[in-house]
Amino acid sequence: MTTESPVFRVATEADREVIRRLHALTELWPDGEGELSDEFMEDDVRYVDQWSPERDGALIVEIDGANERAYRSYLAVGFEFVAAIPETEAAGYRTMLYRF
Repeated sequence: MTTESPVFRVATEADREVIRRLHALTELWPDGEGELSDEFMEDDVRYVDQWSPERDGALIVEIDGANERAYRSYLAVGFEFVAAIPETEAAGYRTMLYRF
């Protein structure tokens, strides 16, 4: 990504691990640490393994890590911070997900 503007794209099968990471981070909120609950694996099957890009959909937005204003704006409308994806982490980008 070579632009400071956010990049929106429809989530695909290749984003399943991004969705899995978001699910785990949600379970471990607010500090991202601790143990996953006993029900987590069942929920992971339902919310991640059974997720279908065609049936369930999701949007991904990739934001320059320095663009704090855009990041906060997308949080305010329901996007969730997933964490940096390895391919974009070195460049300082944040990846966010919106499931619908």
